[in-house]
Amino acid sequence: MKHCQWHIKAVFMEEYLPGMQLNLGQPPSIFKLSPEKTTYSTAKAVYAKALTIDGNIEALMSLLEQSRIIDAGTYEKYMILVHGDLGLLEKIETILRSRSIEEDVLEHMHYLLPIPGLFHIRMACVDAINRIYASGQDLCDDPNGLYRKLTHLFPNDITKLNKSIPPFRMMNDGMKFITDATILDAWRENVGEELKDYVESKPAWEDLEKRAKVIMSECFETKTNSYDHQHNKQCDE
Repeated sequence: MKHCQWHIKAVFMEEYLPGMQLNLGQPPSIFKLSPEKTTYSTAKAVYAKALTIDGNIEALMSLLEQSRIIDAGTYEKYMILVHGDLGLLEKIETILRSRSIEEDVLEHMHYLLPIPGLFHIRMACVDAINRIYASGQDLCDDPNGLYRKLTHLFPNDITKLNKSIPPFRMMNDGMKFITDATILDAWRENVGEELKDYVESKPAWEDLEKRAKVIMSECFETKTNSYDHQHNKQCDE
């Protein structure tokens, strides 16, 4: 919930108080990795059939051989992080399923751990939001629904919006605009006056934090989030 409060403040400050953005700091997180310098090395080209499982395995094994880390004992203790797009991750999962019956450590390939990039995670999230909130006749007919709002933003691209998978950039930008507008409208209702007048009154940081907490509770907190928050708080105590 702290991350939601941070985002509510960030949207308001980006629009009306850019000079106070430094007070925001980084988004709160329960899991942080300290930066560590990594070493890169080039690899030779691999001529393998990328459309087949055997070809994908051949490419991976070639990279492992080039890394000179081919000791089976190493793969019993450590994992190899494989970074790529969603298509590559699906291929890795297919490989893991097909090799699960192998007994040899290298052949089993259980040491491969697919890691999606943040951009591809964002793409998957946008697609999920579209399927849940903007797909289907009932959702498209809702005058206050996501689909109708997107048609107002992109009146000349209705055909693209009606595709099973609309263009990512259009959906991503549209969802961000709608989210920011909704948050700013919640700020206006909370303040009870025009936001420009509120900004001219030079509000204190404490007042901004208090209002952001109220906005989150009244406009963006669901029953499930509220229950989870209370449950986690009780567990911490």
